Amino acid sequence: MSEDIPLRNIAPDPEQPRKDFDETKIEELAQSMAQQGQAVPITVRPASKRLAGGDRPEDYVIVAGERRWRAAQHLDWNRIRAEVREAGVEEARWLALVENLQREALSPMEEARALRHLLRQDGITQTELAKRIGKDQSYVSQKLRLLKVPPPVSFWVEEGLLSEAHVRQLMRIEGFYLCGATITYKEEPEKSLEDSSQAHQLFLQERPTNQIRCFPRFEEADQRKHLQPAADCFLNYVREQGHTVDAWVVAAWHHGGAAYTGEMSVSELSGTIDELELLIRGHYVCLANHWTKDEEPFPPSVKFEPSSLGISPSWREGEKSVSDLTRDEVLQGLRFIQYWGAEGDLDQAGLLSALRSTCYSQDREEKREDLDQSQIRANRALVEESRDQVGGISCPTEAMNEDAPDGIAWHQLMNRLSELGISISSN
Repeated sequence: MSEDIPLRNIAPDPEQPRKDFDETKIEELAQSMAQQGQAVPITVRPASKRLAGGDRPEDYVIVAGERRWRAAQHLDWNRIRAEVREAGVEEARWLALVENLQREALSPMEEARALRHLLRQDGITQTELAKRIGKDQSYVSQKLRLLKVPPPVSFWVEEGLLSEAHVRQLMRIEGFYLCGATITYKEEPEKSLEDSSQAHQLFLQERPTNQIRCFPRFEEADQRKHLQPAADCFLNYVREQGHTVDAWVVAAWHHGGAAYTGEMSVSELSGTIDELELLIRGHYVCLANHWTKDEEPFPPSVKFEPSSLGISPSWREGEKSVSDLTRDEVLQGLRFIQYWGAEGDLDQAGLLSALRSTCYSQDREEKREDLDQSQIRANRALVEESRDQVGGISCPTEAMNEDAPDGIAWHQLMNRLSELGISISSN
């Protein structure tokens, strides 16, 4: 049975799992209620003590329906229809959570925090919690995992700019980044960026590899509006971490911005991260193969033909032109480009030092200052796993600029292999 209760006798529950309310949607709800009336009563429980300003002893706390209560305030209503339930504080928490889950009214992060609060408050297991809310245990564990995501990455779902599924794709990056790989910012980051153009420049600067695909353009005013707070969130995180942050966080934050401004679907973002993974793993294998042998490839003695653009890349003086190179000399040239491309990319990504420490620690068990033994073992396993996934000579990146010297040299060498009737695996 519902009754009309004065608005001033009702207060929101401070433990309500939903914290953020979109004022635009509240206004839309208010307009609907003004035209059609209040279709569904809110649910309240008696308060443990009288509210300030209440005009009768029976004051109430909202269990479900705070959006309707806020809309009624917008309309300057004096009363709102409510159903009173005799529920204690603990039962009210559960009722509020279940009601919000059923209405899908919580953001993913709000839901994750509410679940964590109930686990801690009631001292129950994830399995017990899942049964109470009618979900699988895996559902609960996946939600709770969102709370471990660093702020620059969770920002995208926290602000409703990307879906939870998008953020799960961003979290994949941690799986193929080396343990102990960090990026240190020597200069003090800006407190706040002045405009969206500076934010866009920061995203370009923090791309995870030197030759990754260009950051998508953003023309919509709404995109520019949200890109700047995303950049400020990142800079605040850098300061909080003492200017040294995990490398994968930077890559995930950048890809979140690319997905948002590029309006990527989950599958499109997944494909982009697949490309990054293949590139990074290929670099691991390339450098590890050379470093474990304590060698670096050197350029062949070759003089490149001028390109159609008038650019003539040359590594050093030599007697042979590209058209005179043998198979072994071509492969030597390709390995040279691949090696230095890999080193440049991993340096930009913050992975080079961790890979070098891992490779130079091979067959040695002494502790290194930058990586501990557990990290080294995990990194060795990642490199070996990468060897199973990539092979042969791969181009440093699919996005290599064909007009750049290395890009021209690469294509001329590949064309020479074709003339020789030789094909190699290229990832």
